[in-house]
Amino acid sequence: YNPAMRKNNAFDFTKDELQAMTSADIEAYEGQVRAHHRLSKAEEDLLKKYRRQLKNRECAQKSRANKKKH
Repeated sequence: YNPAMRKNNAFDFTKDELQAMTSADIEAYEGQVRAHHRLSKAEEDLLKKYRRQLKNRECAQKSRANKKKH
């Protein structure tokens, strides 16, 4: 993920990009972006939203896997 490719908002991901990401990926990308510039309010809001979506997705996957075990 390249912040320079996204002119208006560094966290303006496509649906496919979000599907392929993990929470570790978004954290690493956030570090790259913060090294280049301060986040705008819109970027902070999108980051928060995406972080929550990814954590919820991972938690749901883990829950389904645990349910299958029992």
